[in-house]
Amino acid sequence: MEANILQIRVILDAEADVFRDIEIDGAANLETLHTAIVQSFQLNAGEMAAFYVSDEEWEQGLEIPLEDFGGGTCMKDTPVETVLQDSNDRLIFVYDFLAMWTFFVELVRIKPEESGVTYPREIMRFGERPDAAPEKDFSGDEKSDLFADAFESDDEDADEDFYEEEEGY
Repeated sequence: MEANILQIRVILDAEADVFRDIEIDGAANLETLHTAIVQSFQLNAGEMAAFYVSDEEWEQGLEIPLEDFGGGTCMKDTPVETVLQDSNDRLIFVYDFLAMWTFFVELVRIKPEESGVTYPREIMRFGERPDAAPEKDFSGDEKSDLFADAFESDDEDADEDFYEEEEGY
């Protein structure tokens, strides 16, 4: 039976464009994807990490940690294809909870396996990773510049009208 290969774009949450495209067997677990990302971005191995299921606005949802801390789910028990099933499905990947390397992970496409190819593999590299993780603003007032357009409204007056109608907020 031929495997489904997932082409995944992994974007570093930084001002400069830095991303990698990785192909991985859909049946591989998230721990394998975790290792591929760490190697592709040349991060120091051995740090704690987690994937978070995300929606189209990049809102952080269900956590899938590297290790099982009694929550019942972890990377080694979660096949990639269970959380990335359709084009544009998304995850957030946080690596090294002290440095807070943050990546946006998106399924680009699903394709058939190529014979003679070893997966996972990096198929595209763009930009250079900075020496240190980009600083994060945890105030909640600003969103990532990387996806700022997704949060902008085409009709600022409609936004103002909404908030004026919602008393008590």
